Amino acid sequence: MTNRRIALVLVSIMLAAACRSGVHSESPAAPTHSNGPDEALLRTLAVLATRRAPTAPELAATRMKIASGALSMAAYIDALVSSEEFASDVAPLLVLRNYLGQDAVTVPPGYILKNTGGADPTYYLGEPCSENQTQRVRPWWDLDVEVRVCRDSYLPGQWAAKRPKGEPAMDCFSFGASFAEDGGCGCGPNLFRCFKSEDHHREMADSLRAELGRSITHVVAADQPAELIFTSNETFRDRNAEFFRRAQLIALHRDERPEASLRDLATWPADGKWAPREDLLPGQNAGLLSANQLVFFSPDRRQRMSNAYDVMWCVKPDSAGATPEALLSIHGANLQISNDGWKELAARPICTNCHARLDYGMQFFQGYPNAYYETFFVPAQQRAGTGSIYVRDIDDRRGDGELNPLAFAKLAVSQPEFKNCMAGDVTTYVLGHRATPADVELVASQFHPQSTSLRVLMRTAMKVLVERWPSLGGQRAKPEPSQPGHALPEMVAVNTAMARQLDEHCLSCHDAEAGRIDLSKPALGRRDVVMMLELVSHGQMPKDSPLEAEQRRTFLDSFIAGIWSGADATAARAYYIENYEALPAYRPEVIFDVLHRSAGAKQENHWRLLEDKTPSEQQQLSPGLLTVAGLAALESCQERKLKGAELERCLAQALRIDNLASDPR
Repeated sequence: MTNRRIALVLVSIMLAAACRSGVHSESPAAPTHSNGPDEALLRTLAVLATRRAPTAPELAATRMKIASGALSMAAYIDALVSSEEFASDVAPLLVLRNYLGQDAVTVPPGYILKNTGGADPTYYLGEPCSENQTQRVRPWWDLDVEVRVCRDSYLPGQWAAKRPKGEPAMDCFSFGASFAEDGGCGCGPNLFRCFKSEDHHREMADSLRAELGRSITHVVAADQPAELIFTSNETFRDRNAEFFRRAQLIALHRDERPEASLRDLATWPADGKWAPREDLLPGQNAGLLSANQLVFFSPDRRQRMSNAYDVMWCVKPDSAGATPEALLSIHGANLQISNDGWKELAARPICTNCHARLDYGMQFFQGYPNAYYETFFVPAQQRAGTGSIYVRDIDDRRGDGELNPLAFAKLAVSQPEFKNCMAGDVTTYVLGHRATPADVELVASQFHPQSTSLRVLMRTAMKVLVERWPSLGGQRAKPEPSQPGHALPEMVAVNTAMARQLDEHCLSCHDAEAGRIDLSKPALGRRDVVMMLELVSHGQMPKDSPLEAEQRRTFLDSFIAGIWSGADATAARAYYIENYEALPAYRPEVIFDVLHRSAGAKQENHWRLLEDKTPSEQQQLSPGLLTVAGLAALESCQERKLKGAELERCLAQALRIDNLASDPR
């Protein structure tokens, strides 16, 4: 089959799926079965809980068991949530979302060795060298053999990178040093800073990601409380991840003879184990917060805290209203390393909405430096004393604790934001954009401090889906075609109905407050109003307290009626109120797994999205997602060396609509 033919087949399959993703006014409701529940529901529950699609015979058998009373729907859900697949493949995705699939700066690609090839290759970092410029070294990855390495790529006594005068010191074991053209670092003793190949580097990155996922799996499989994910000293580490922890100690202590410690790695199970981590200071380690993949996910300290709050509290950065002038007026040029300018920043209007949370939080993690300069814990940099945590702003102080990561973690998981975040992540994963605040609240009501496993939350969310399923796939209004003609006004006069809604839901923040859109005026810019409708419709405003369904409908309708008329108003209602949108999609990670198995592929699925921060509640069957799914399906089918009609059938099977959409009706 030619590439052109393959492209045409993919396009035709994806167009067929896309045609299922629009308005459903012509589509009948999903079929019901007098002798059992809807098989589409049973399939969706299985895919959500295991990332695996049951076969048609399995679905039919399950439906008949439920219809006969031999199996209850609750028991079916319990079996799915109690499965090994839920703990290993789904639970980590619920907690970590996009952080599970991205590479951290912990394993910098600047230390990947090249070699000259042959039976006795010479390893080097920059340029190859002559044989008389090499030295025999026992590398950390195989201490029983010696390899030839260029001396200028070895440098066992070099610990600090060469820096221009006046620049901050930089350790060789850092993200920045690995890219310095003339950093002069080399690989160090036993080449502990380097990787023998790109595949070796990728393997190490995979191991650090796996430490996150398998640690969550361990906690969930044992039905332990969700808080333990962030407060345990132990993590689940394979031999590579444990090596990296020891390599950090080599860098910290500048150990020029680390071979004994590295040889001991041979006793560590290659597949890994749940094991404690040494605390160089009390409270250094706090579950995943101090795992290398997360604590050094981003080099900057504030970025690090933003990631932590996103995972634990589902709090996103908000810089609305911040200005360069406000930052430049703060005393002290360095706001996070060498002075207390951060305190002023954390208390400033507008800035405080993020920086009270970020900057006070990062004081608990000062022992973990900026990864650009050092990628390991430095006890001398950890601050002593007590610190505070804040949530919304400088007036929302929640508690105090010793300045260390564990004290921070214990404070953070005790806040209601943690419970609501865990419940929200699970609920939106299951229900997608159709999850309501009431759904999240119901799931959150099942969370009890220090006693609730993720399985409890997942079980509750899936029961909500079962209860709501009959009403979710109903017909949607089809908007009339818009008629060309009159231009819409640039300003929208605020009528009585609009003013009432603004006063009730918006003016507490948007009443001529500096840095925010002023919604108290008698006329508002049309662009501002349309943006407001978009945010309210998708639950992003009012911030932290989205409106209930009826409140949202009333709010939106009052503005739609004041801006549009006729067909335009019908189209606006269909979009903003009636969810005129694509079918709800599984998360891409789930789609890749399901279609990979549907195609009959046996090799491990390595597909990941470059831009993967779309939250579960915004996952829809978009053209972009369909395109990526098509490419992934093509790769999976071609693994089996299929051609012609067999390849077409494989693609059609992999890209069937219920492998992509969580509700294909």
